[in-house]
Amino acid sequence: MKRFLWLFVIVFLFLICTGCGDTFRPVIIPNPPKFPDPRAAHTVVTISDNGDLPGSAMVVDVTGDSDVSEADCQEGSPCIGIAPVHAVQQTATQVLVVNQSVSGALGDSLSKVNFSGTTISGVTTISLPPDSAPNFVAVAPLDTTAYVTLPNFVPDPINSPNVVVPSVGLVSTTTNALVNTIPVQDDPVAIAVTPDKNKLYVANQGSSSVSCFNTVDRSPRNAPITLSSPPIWLAARSDNQRVFVLESNGTLAVLDTTSTAGPDTVTETAISVPGALSMLYDGHLNRLYIPGGNQLAVVDALLNQGEAAIAEAKRAVEMLSISKDAVEGPRIAMSLAVVYAWSNEPDLAFETIGPLTKTPNGIYYGELKRDPYWDPLRKDPRFEKLLAELAPKD
Repeated sequence: MKRFLWLFVIVFLFLICTGCGDTFRPVIIPNPPKFPDPRAAHTVVTISDNGDLPGSAMVVDVTGDSDVSEADCQEGSPCIGIAPVHAVQQTATQVLVVNQSVSGALGDSLSKVNFSGTTISGVTTISLPPDSAPNFVAVAPLDTTAYVTLPNFVPDPINSPNVVVPSVGLVSTTTNALVNTIPVQDDPVAIAVTPDKNKLYVANQGSSSVSCFNTVDRSPRNAPITLSSPPIWLAARSDNQRVFVLESNGTLAVLDTTSTAGPDTVTETAISVPGALSMLYDGHLNRLYIPGGNQLAVVDALLNQGEAAIAEAKRAVEMLSISKDAVEGPRIAMSLAVVYAWSNEPDLAFETIGPLTKTPNGIYYGELKRDPYWDPLRKDPRFEKLLAELAPKD
């Protein structure tokens, strides 16, 4: 695979989080989505899996952690489907929740949760093919089409009940019906739609590939793109020119989606976040947030903007210097050295690395020798000198 096509900045910040289970992907959605607007209500929508019972939705006022509104049929209000597994906000007044049915209970479905202000005003449940195991829903901004992964879709359950064609379902949220399906590869687990609504990408975990389509006619942009590790999450950049792919081994890959009709090309970067299961793209700051283990990788996709990248990395060092935090500070400083290295500033990179070789929690022989972050420096004689200084002594 190719190396970097553009510069990424990696700043690792300490993150404390707790797990929320293996089946349901916890989703908390700002509501309304126009943020940051001080006039907006300070609320979030939470979706809960209630086991064999229908799921529930709740609007929480985060200024006082108070319950504003609920959709919970156990309390007499509208229900969402059984076993919700993923949700997305489609408009300021509508959230979509995909439900993967429990065996012998209600069928697979997509719940459309509507709002009046911050109050849940109603829920409409759209049926999906039985036992198709939907697990992800995606939309383009202000669109009326939802895309739902259907890993176990059986096109002809009567004549060919054992023929499974993993697919993505196209659901009209205007007519509340499944209107079409697109065959993909094995075990689709995530979808990304470009903001212009023209391109659709599907992460096929079982095939270690990404399927690429033009939404206007559902035509393939190219053959599925094969990766070295199964993809588990996707995010489209705000300019429609890139799609980021998180692989199960923590590697970040990037699809160049510049071509109008395709084909797309892939680059597997040197960026790796072990233990990462998902990522969030911030279109305002052009950043990816990738939590993994006890760290949060903040990745800035800055195309040929080395000065801006360096400035941002230096701000991170100022915020969490070694004098302020002897544990995390050295790692932040090491990230600055990485930025210098990839910004063609080798002198500054070595100037930053030098003290870290003598600092507790700084840089160690093994990571300097093997980590691809340092590839731009390997041909410099100073790099070999540093390795020799750090090498274990007999």
